[in-house]
Amino acid sequence: MIRKTFILKEKKEDLREIVENQIILTNGTIVSSNANLVTWTYVYGKQNLGCQTIIKKK
Repeated sequence: MIRKTFILKEKKEDLREIVENQIILTNGTIVSSNANLVTWTYVYGKQNLGCQTIIKKK
């Protein structure tokens, strides 16, 4: 499992929208999305990788 953490220093209201835009920019396909979890797929070479991004504010 590959885990990436993004830390945004600015206060953002809609983090889900930012995450979804980044997934689309990297040629990912969003499978499902809710307030705290985005499930998506990404094709890397011949592999179709299942990915999840957890959204949380501290």
